[in-house]
Amino acid sequence: TATILRSEWILPSAAVKLTGIENSILFGSVKVEKGARVRDSILFSDVTIGKNARIDYTIIDEGTVVKYGSRVGAGKETGKITVIGADLILKAKSAA
Repeated sequence: TATILRSEWILPSAAVKLTGIENSILFGSVKVEKGARVRDSILFSDVTIGKNARIDYTIIDEGTVVKYGSRVGAGKETGKITVIGADLILKAKSAA
């Protein structure tokens, strides 16, 4: 089950698992894993958001995978929208 925090548009074919979705649009076949949070964003078809990832004020194009623990977007407060292209794999930064 998903934790829906405010107004969202989630198409029926999106798979959302124990997640916080806030003010976002999720198109068909989007997968959002447990512990991930999506805020003020648009996720196009076939996007996968891994466990504990954070997506904030971002548009993500089709087929992109955001891996476990990744952070994408600077937040609405900055006024800068992050745009991610199609068919990419984004990994969390590893500690140096």
